[in-house]
Amino acid sequence: MFSNHFDDAMNTLLEVGDSQQVLDCLMRYTQNFDIHAFNYGYVDPRGTDEDQVLRLISTADPEWLERYTQQGYGAVDPGVLNMAAGNHTPVICGNAIEEAPPPTSQRQKQFLDEAYEVGWHSGAIIPVRTPAQKPVPLGGIGLVTGLSGSQFMHLWRERQTEFIVLANQVHHAMTPELLRHFENGPRLSARERDCLALIASGLRADRIGDELKIATVTVNFHLRLARQKLGARTTGEAIAKAIRFGQI
Repeated sequence: MFSNHFDDAMNTLLEVGDSQQVLDCLMRYTQNFDIHAFNYGYVDPRGTDEDQVLRLISTADPEWLERYTQQGYGAVDPGVLNMAAGNHTPVICGNAIEEAPPPTSQRQKQFLDEAYEVGWHSGAIIPVRTPAQKPVPLGGIGLVTGLSGSQFMHLWRERQTEFIVLANQVHHAMTPELLRHFENGPRLSARERDCLALIASGLRADRIGDELKIATVTVNFHLRLARQKLGARTTGEAIAKAIRFGQI
């Protein structure tokens, strides 16, 4: 049985189109379950073997995040390793959890010990992918708690399906914005988005002008600007790119 918090969060995610609103929704949801922070990590496909390709959006302590980056803990983070291996099963992590897999190296033990010291006693990292299995981005959402092992495992057994579904929906909602960022896609103006969306719905330029209460020549001006920004030769190509980048 899904919680009311889950229903509220899913309804919100279906309505919002801004990445910050998506993350705010996730934060409000997790706080209902004594999850004091989340880590949304994703692989930046522009990276190379020499480059650190893991990017993090997190509500964890900034000093800990800086430490995580400086120490290169992404290389031993169980959730990141699980994601990189292409596994779909969440990983239970934290020194407070007896059921958690033991560290596989001294460096991983150091990472888990330091995480424990800053309040990550228990949690789970949920691998996420876009429904269409697009090439970008692979990702994972970590739930960070100060709960004891038994408390967290009780919560996990009760709510894991809910957590997994919501994590994947958050990732799905974030993907167009990430794609736009990765591919240096433009951010269209509100009028450009409106005109493209209405063209996509089947309206002619003159009807769009009536709908938006602007002149037909102005509609065509916004469509031309949208095509230029998106590097599209046709309006149809502009619509496809705008959808890909979550602009309409």
